Amino acid sequence: MTGFDDTDRRQLALVLHEYAEHVLDESALLRVRTKYGHVYLEMFRTFPPGTTDGCFHSIDALLPRLGARENRFTPAHEIRLAVLVHAYAEHELDQWTAPATRTTRGPVHIGITNSTPPSGTPDDARSLDHLLPAPATGRRIDTR
Repeated sequence: MTGFDDTDRRQLALVLHEYAEHVLDESALLRVRTKYGHVYLEMFRTFPPGTTDGCFHSIDALLPRLGARENRFTPAHEIRLAVLVHAYAEHELDQWTAPATRTTRGPVHIGITNSTPPSGTPDDARSLDHLLPAPATGRRIDTR
């Protein structure tokens, strides 16, 4: 992974949206390890403690119109989510970013942080590390 460009941003928005549409119930806390440490991805349908809608920027403009997307979230989507979140964290994330999107069931708020979110602990997070390519080999790491 050498960078994170506009195409990657659109792909990340789309995969996050697909996850929210088809997998997310109320909240999810996922974790990947980068060369800088752990990154936590938190998705929720209500605001986390201490935040308001003013903390979030919408990613809706990056998404196709409702109805134009595939109506599923597959294992391939999950691998892509892990890779994109990892790349985003390696190349873009400073401390905290909080995008938001509107799904057919309402708004979804997404926090990506390099410290444990206030609403969770490291033990609450499901690791996505086993979905990432192994360094320099292109093979997946399976640590399950």
